[in-house]
Amino acid sequence: MQFEVRVNDQDILCVTGKIYLNDIAQACAQGSALIDQLATVRVDMSGVLDSDSGCLAMMLEWLRVAKVQNKDISFNKLPQFMLDLCRVCGLDTVLPVDRVLQFHN
Repeated sequence: MQFEVRVNDQDILCVTGKIYLNDIAQACAQGSALIDQLATVRVDMSGVLDSDSGCLAMMLEWLRVAKVQNKDISFNKLPQFMLDLCRVCGLDTVLPVDRVLQFHN
């Protein structure tokens, strides 16, 4: 495993390492389980060293999980290569990058 998904002592979901398409099922499951424990989901992506479009799929899955649970979610500190990938894939307007997407009433 080249990546880690964990909650730090400030209740921030941290993603670190290299995440590729073949890692996504495991990363999605780990993150979804941790999202269950959080009131508000803040995801720190600054530790991602390399990724492909699979990482965007993971982010979309976590967005879906947060929405189902009526939890606010934000993805913060994305490396430039991930921001570029979001833009190229047209997801920069869908994913809450450095902004909070609210799902609660």
